[in-house]
Amino acid sequence: MSSLIETAAAISPQYVISSNRVVLGAPLHAGGSDGLYMYHGVMKTAGQPDRPVAIKRLVGLNAAAVARREVALMSLLEHKNILSMIGLVDMSPFESYVLLEHPQPQQPNAGGTMFLTASVLSNLRIRLGSARYLCQVLQWALEVVEGLQHLHGKDVLHLNLRSSSVIIVGGVAKINPLGIAQRMVDMSYAAPEVLRASTVCTDVFGLGCLLCELLCGLSPWGDKTGNDVLRAASTASPDFLTLLSNMADVPVEVADLVQKLVNSAAPHHRGSLESVHRCLRTLLATATRAAEPPQPLLSVGRCSLPPGWLNTVDAANSLHDALMRLVGCPLPTGRTDLQRHHANLNARELQSLETYVGSAIAHLFPAFAANSQQWDDACAIMLYTCESPVCYMINGMLTQRGRIVQDLGHVAPMVRRLFRAFRRLGTPYKGRAYRVMFADTPMLTEPYANYKTHFAEGAPVNFYQFASFTTSIEELSTFTAAHRPMIILKCSDVEGFEINAYSDQHFQGRSEAEVIVLPASYFRVKSAPDKINAIVIVELEYIGDASVAAYYDATLPRQPNQHLPKKCSCDSSHHWKVSFSANPHAVFGLCHNCIEDKWKILATASQLALDHISQSDVYTVFDDHAARSGFSPTPCTLARGESMDLLVTSDARSVKRLLLHGPCAPSHIASLASLTALKFLSIHDASLADAGLGALSTLTQLQNLDLWWCSEITDAGLSAIATLTQLQHLDLRCCSKITDAGLNTIATLTQLQYLYSSHCSKITDAGLNTIATLTQLQHLDLSGCSNVTDAGRKTISALLQRSNCTRVN
Repeated sequence: MSSLIETAAAISPQYVISSNRVVLGAPLHAGGSDGLYMYHGVMKTAGQPDRPVAIKRLVGLNAAAVARREVALMSLLEHKNILSMIGLVDMSPFESYVLLEHPQPQQPNAGGTMFLTASVLSNLRIRLGSARYLCQVLQWALEVVEGLQHLHGKDVLHLNLRSSSVIIVGGVAKINPLGIAQRMVDMSYAAPEVLRASTVCTDVFGLGCLLCELLCGLSPWGDKTGNDVLRAASTASPDFLTLLSNMADVPVEVADLVQKLVNSAAPHHRGSLESVHRCLRTLLATATRAAEPPQPLLSVGRCSLPPGWLNTVDAANSLHDALMRLVGCPLPTGRTDLQRHHANLNARELQSLETYVGSAIAHLFPAFAANSQQWDDACAIMLYTCESPVCYMINGMLTQRGRIVQDLGHVAPMVRRLFRAFRRLGTPYKGRAYRVMFADTPMLTEPYANYKTHFAEGAPVNFYQFASFTTSIEELSTFTAAHRPMIILKCSDVEGFEINAYSDQHFQGRSEAEVIVLPASYFRVKSAPDKINAIVIVELEYIGDASVAAYYDATLPRQPNQHLPKKCSCDSSHHWKVSFSANPHAVFGLCHNCIEDKWKILATASQLALDHISQSDVYTVFDDHAARSGFSPTPCTLARGESMDLLVTSDARSVKRLLLHGPCAPSHIASLASLTALKFLSIHDASLADAGLGALSTLTQLQNLDLWWCSEITDAGLSAIATLTQLQHLDLRCCSKITDAGLNTIATLTQLQYLYSSHCSKITDAGLNTIATLTQLQHLDLSGCSNVTDAGRKTISALLQRSNCTRVN
């Protein structure tokens, strides 16, 4: 099986790296024989951060030839469980470097590379406990088997497998292939047949050696070396069971497997790698069930992940690379409820999901350049919100008990990208929100059954994953309609980020009013819980300072309170959310009058980053300054009459909701005819007359029309809106020239649900008879209509009985 080695081709120029780009560092612990010299190193690339690498230094007359042979071979052996080769550097005719991946940690517990030294393994066993340590060893063994299967598929043997030739990179076990099939074999770990002829069974023996070393800290031959090993191998197999005699925490089934793998007398009895892989999977599933029970989603202890651990996690070169790292992620411990999602965690499924999300973001945000920061952030958020394995695997791994950074290698790159995407694109939110969790899942069975104890007043409730809340009571009702046991958490002061505009639900035409609370987040129960039917209701208090101190990404500061929604001080009940240009995250609730008063502040649009607004109902200012600065109108736009021409020529199709303020000349109103996608229109101009309403007849998608205080409009003007058959909401308050004839026109709008006609003093009982045909009407406002008598009230009573109308003023 050495054909590939013997025919290794010349290396591609892409692997040749100039010597001025590489800096050799301190010696690095590495596996293999005594002939391997490994060092820390850094590879420099113009315009990019320095990349940590591991460097094998070869010196001598044949250094260049040996280096090229290894690079040529390793370029053909790429696999997720084999250490990746980066390239070759010729320092001189007698000195060459081979560069390998080495995501070196910059601080303790920050991830990166872990070598399986005796001290590392001892500390890991203490920290995880014997049950979880066994699970980790079996998981690593599975990954090593997959790496060996790839080598054997390329007709290559390893011949020297041991703990020091396996390196943990980002939580994943990878075989170090340096000097593969060429190195001098250490007889303490050698299969007896190495002296005769090497076969696939030789690497199966090596796998047994690796397991023996990880489980009891010794080679299969114990403390024997050299000739003692040769003499022992000629008469018997290693006695692994004796080595384990004082280690009661290794199950018999695992010990039997290792004993079988190191069989010297009959190598073919060791079994194939395929059979070993199946056996390891079974043993891992059994060990996982026997390990301590899974930590509930509602945790009580402090997070085992240190604050800021994401700061030095490798975010991968691209969003695609970070997404593909999820392939191979193990099923989170004890999460049988995630098996369906884990089964779909493969490259084909993720690539299909990535294609779908890219198309969706291009449709929703055509201004985002492909592969830009905004594009990547928007795609990351939608990948998370899709019904896919992404969010389930990420949150499942983050919630495991006692997890450490090294356990999260598959999910860490996506976690880092998501954490920052939520901060960059999400809109800061502080206020009341709800979290609904179905309690018929393994993680929540115990808290639900013992809710009075688990949620006693003052008890901690913590989340170590991205926690999703909703701000919508209506959305809450859709969950409760499911008739499943559930826990509803209510919090009046939660701090998080609204992500609705970037969610898959928004793209599908739905809204979950979703707020993401970043991990780790800490809460406290405010009062004793209630239980109504099958629903446990818990009131929480958000502990902001402790949560921010525990953030996984410490580079991002907490949002100051002034970025949160405010409301103007007037008595008006009619407010819109408006973004101030000085800070696009400062959202104020303003009425028509306050908008007019603060227009100079609102209209400094040169400082406004419009694409940062993600709330679907926040209005951003568009004026000539915005147009000159290259900004496009957002779906919710606030503009004055003189800006209409600019707005129409910029991107008329993007505007769905428009607040039009200030004096509007007939030409300004005529421009409205181009906004064919408009669904909501509010015009605040007391001088607006009938002639201006003619332009509205083309807005056939319009559902909401607000003409409040447009006091010059008459019945003739209303005839223009008779074509708006989709209209559901019409506001004619203080339009004092409207008479019964105008109501006769309104009666043709059969989809109308809300009609506000207060202080229209010319409306009489006769007019009310005409609108009695509006069977979809839900809200009718006639306050201040002084000519309506008791007869008119009887008409309204009849309307209430045969329609959906539930409120009349």
